[in-house]
Amino acid sequence: MSLSIERAVVLRRDAETGRRTRDRRDTRPPQACDHDRTPGADPGRPIME
Repeated sequence: MSLSIERAVVLRRDAETGRRTRDRRDTRPPQACDHDRTPGADPGRPIME
């Protein structure tokens, strides 16, 4: 379900910017994934909360 939501956001951003979904998906997911992957990430904690 998480992937579906992220994909929807990418699609929406793609339509607004007019760029390829693949390009946008490669730039956006990393941020959320990085925060969730880092257990001791300070910036990741507040974002999730």
